[in-house]
Amino acid sequence: MVMNFTLISEITSADMWVNVKAEVLQLWENHSPAISQVGLIKDGSGIMKFVCWKKANMPEVEIGDKVTFENAVTSEYQGKISLTLNSKSRIIIEV
Repeated sequence: MVMNFTLISEITSADMWVNVKAEVLQLWENHSPAISQVGLIKDGSGIMKFVCWKKANMPEVEIGDKVTFENAVTSEYQGKISLTLNSKSRIIIEV
């Protein structure tokens, strides 16, 4: 199966299901027990926040990791679009 990838610059609204190839740029201290990781990813077209829910049971990423986010869904909070990884999503970390 051929996977279609979306550039960060093409993500313009909430409720989009996308596959994104990017690099982990930054991770933030997280204060919510429902969230496992939050940070920024970048590709050649832009930078976007991502949120990984704890119940999704995803592998943890590190700054500098090259990742593929499969079946991530976009959401909007305070006027900004971000990527959300949930139980239908998958993170692949390149080695």
